[in-house]
Amino acid sequence: MEKRIKFNEWAAEWLRMKSGMVKSNTFEATYRNSVDNHLVPEFGCMFIDEIKPIELQIFLNLMVGKYSTDTVKKFKSCLNQLFEEAVWNG
Repeated sequence: MEKRIKFNEWAAEWLRMKSGMVKSNTFEATYRNSVDNHLVPEFGCMFIDEIKPIELQIFLNLMVGKYSTDTVKKFKSCLNQLFEEAVWNG
């Protein structure tokens, strides 16, 4: 990434990259749902380089009370992969 980018922009790019790597039902249920319905509403307008680990942990802690453990693990997995790819892409 050459310029500063907002979470929602990077998430859309990451979903495009991820879509060809997994089966379509897995992509929709695990990745698109988590990103579009939960992660982007929470972090979408923030610049990705300004999101702190504590903010991610607070979000995940709040989700534990609302969703199953498996669902929260999906959110965490998506966040881990999104940020890992962001680091790899500069």
